[in-house]
Amino acid sequence: MIVLRIVASFIFLKELGLKKVILMGFSLSMPLTLLIATATLAYHNHTIDSYWYTVLVTTAVLEVIVVMLGVKFINKFNFKKKDS
Repeated sequence: MIVLRIVASFIFLKELGLKKVILMGFSLSMPLTLLIATATLAYHNHTIDSYWYTVLVTTAVLEVIVVMLGVKFINKFNFKKKDS
């Protein structure tokens, strides 16, 4: 899901530049609240059991951690244009 949103954000490459496009893709990849809310609704309606609820919540938290580390790395990384 993260890669798909980063690829989709390349539509704005001319307007934003490479670094901001990648950061935008990462920022769109943080669905923590929506995924946990959906899992909670499904769990309370007995659509999923406690195992799947735990899996969904853990996945959402891990995805946010990965994305936040990616944002931190991209912010420190310099994109320089080569002179031709």
